[in-house]
Amino acid sequence: MQSLTERLKQLESEVDRLTDRNRQLEKGKGELGQKTKGMNALIDQILERIRKSEAEVSKKNAEQSKLGDQIDKDELTNAELKSKMQIISENFKDRYGVSLELLDSHHITTLAERYGRHIEQLDLKKANELRERTKKEIAELGQVNLIAIEEFEEVKKRFEYLTSQKSDLEKAKEDIHVVLAKTMDHSKELFMWSFEKIKQNFNGIFRRLFNGGKTDLFLINEKNIFESGVEIIACPPGKSLKRRSLLSGGEKGLTAIALLFAIFMEKPSPFSLLDEVDHDLDEENVLRFIKLLKEFTETTQFIIITHNRRTIEFADVIYGITMEEAGISKVVSLDLVEHAIE
Repeated sequence: MQSLTERLKQLESEVDRLTDRNRQLEKGKGELGQKTKGMNALIDQILERIRKSEAEVSKKNAEQSKLGDQIDKDELTNAELKSKMQIISENFKDRYGVSLELLDSHHITTLAERYGRHIEQLDLKKANELRERTKKEIAELGQVNLIAIEEFEEVKKRFEYLTSQKSDLEKAKEDIHVVLAKTMDHSKELFMWSFEKIKQNFNGIFRRLFNGGKTDLFLINEKNIFESGVEIIACPPGKSLKRRSLLSGGEKGLTAIALLFAIFMEKPSPFSLLDEVDHDLDEENVLRFIKLLKEFTETTQFIIITHNRRTIEFADVIYGITMEEAGISKVVSLDLVEHAIE
């Protein structure tokens, strides 16, 4: 019983202690509630300030974005203006020979004097008047050919090409002249050498045909031997030296024969046609002609038109033209080597 009483007292004491603890907790809860309300109010103030700050930041960001766009626009405009200023400066320099960066009153005065203007004192009004007059003068020049530069470049390229072609042609012409000069010199040497040989041969054959005498050949125009005529001097035995035009018919014939065979001695011909070269020759001279002709039959084939019996007897083959009936010609041939054939 006593133990229960003690146990009861202990429980009562524990209840009192827990009651005091509860009162303390209730008191702390009240204080904590007050503190919580204060903190919530502070938090609400902080959040309100944050919202205002965010709104201010958003506004500033919008303004910053707007300013950025304006800056980009201004930079683009600035670049365009710089480009236009560069073009204006280059055009001004090309037209007036002065850079705008170096332009001062002295340059303006110099330009004004160059274009017939006089400026005592630089001022905006006079500069504008000068500009307007200059613009008017430029307008009076007429339409500007916008493709003039391209056309100039094309013409320039064409001119350079033609100039190059001209230079090549002139060089080729000079080379041809050099080769031609060498060829002409060589040809002159060969011609004069052959001319001297023919002159010697002519004199020798002439002396054989005439049993003496002498001849000479000379150029009428020695400065232009390729277009020069040849003068023939022949002197039969017992006669004075005379030109061929003063010889008799027979002498002319023998002289021409001598010159022909003198050329054959220097440069033989495979074929030769002689038309009545013995017409004016007497029988003795015909025999001399035939004897000389026979010496050249090894290198040259001769066709001779003749009525001379001695010359016909010398031929290997004879062709005769007869007219047995009026208006009808007939060819008769005779091979003296193979005897008679028709």
